[in-house]
Amino acid sequence: MRLARSAGCRERFSKASQMLSHLSNDNCMTTFDFPRNRELFHKKNMEQSGLQLYDREADVLECPNCKSKPRGKFKSLVSLFKHAESNTCSLKVRTGPIYDVYSALLSHALYESTVMYMPGELSYDEYMPDYNEYRFFSGDDSDVLE
Repeated sequence: MRLARSAGCRERFSKASQMLSHLSNDNCMTTFDFPRNRELFHKKNMEQSGLQLYDREADVLECPNCKSKPRGKFKSLVSLFKHAESNTCSLKVRTGPIYDVYSALLSHALYESTVMYMPGELSYDEYMPDYNEYRFFSGDDSDVLE
């Protein structure tokens, strides 16, 4: 996944939640500085639809489709991404507000993180989002671009 590679990790993941768990729980050998929710969900970093996923007062993430239900509130990005991958509602990982979160994380990895690269190791074009790769973000075959 491009985010992991942009953070300097060479592991492979079949789901976005696995990648986020790996990068956020100090399981990764990179120096990727995983942002806190308050840092990530800021208007300078993210589109409006992505910002709506975060309740600043309660410091929780909310599924826009399930937020009125107890199962619609999450403490971590990993949990929110797992919810989107589970197909319990229409929230998808590679589109809409979750894609805005992914884009903000990718931007953080490329421009704000403290990851150090050797000259020639990082090609900007190589790490830009590729829609064909997002089919691996969920187990839902309907999530594949045609």
